[in-house]
Amino acid sequence: MIRRAIPIVEAVASLALVVVAVSCWLAGVQTTHFGPMHENAPSYESTSYSGPWIVAASVAFMVAAVLAIDIYRRFRGPVETPPCVPAGGIVGE
Repeated sequence: MIRRAIPIVEAVASLALVVVAVSCWLAGVQTTHFGPMHENAPSYESTSYSGPWIVAASVAFMVAAVLAIDIYRRFRGPVETPPCVPAGGIVGE
């Protein structure tokens, strides 16, 4: 019962972490609009990035990616590897 619940919990956690990553990224980017200083001067926008928010978004996305890889691994099943061939020999000798 618990083995079946693990991929479901991982999928929910992965999606939640993607939402957290997006919200952290949006919180870490701030755009400020500056009007013209005088009549003939152009206005401009400045974008500033907050390091801790961007790092939090990156970490959340990486953990979500690891969970997604683990979900794939669980559904793919065990991998059958060919038997090892001893050095200088043939399998079955």
